[in-house]
Amino acid sequence: MSEDNLLNFSNDAPREFQDVIPGKYQAYIAETPVIVAGRTNANTMMVKIQWKISKGQPCEGRVVFENIIIRHENDDVASRGRGRLVELLQKCNHEDPTSSSLQLWTMSGLTCVLKLGMSKGSDQYPSKIEVKGYEKSPVNGDRNVAVETMNKDSGNIPF
Repeated sequence: MSEDNLLNFSNDAPREFQDVIPGKYQAYIAETPVIVAGRTNANTMMVKIQWKISKGQPCEGRVVFENIIIRHENDDVASRGRGRLVELLQKCNHEDPTSSSLQLWTMSGLTCVLKLGMSKGSDQYPSKIEVKGYEKSPVNGDRNVAVETMNKDSGNIPF
């Protein structure tokens, strides 16, 4: 077997995937969010979001992943998730955060301040960084990417 086919675990993770220190960071939604079904329950749906910490910030360029449940067999869980999504959209100055049908492509490039903290770990899973909340950005809420160039058929979130 040639050395080209071996996995190399000696290198550290790329900078964008290195750990982020808990705190507040200006960030933007780096890619069009997607809706996925739950792994154990097909009736569960969540919005998967990839945030990127903005230039000039500590941990600049690092990526933070967030999953927001929007449909669940427990109505309280689904309601909290949809409320969280509306809060995100409001803090990012989205043009219509309470629309009855949200186009996912309109979320790409939205900017706000993320409040990041550590989740509680367990015997099975280690603690990890997670989004604890959002604040309006102190700088202009302009998008960091050209939304008009993105695919506008990425899907809707039916509320």
